[in-house]
Amino acid sequence: MLKKQDERLMEVPAVAILFVISVGIVCGFLLRFGKNLYDQGIWNQSGFPVEKK
Repeated sequence: MLKKQDERLMEVPAVAILFVISVGIVCGFLLRFGKNLYDQGIWNQSGFPVEKK
């Protein structure tokens, strides 16, 4: 009984850590992708004030 509880306690943090890491990767990718679009001035059409030099 005790051993089963220990295994379940170990499972939850591992899943939580994996979830946090995957969310962080997705957020970082979206931020980088959005910045690239912004730098290229594609967001201009959406109403964002982008001045191209």
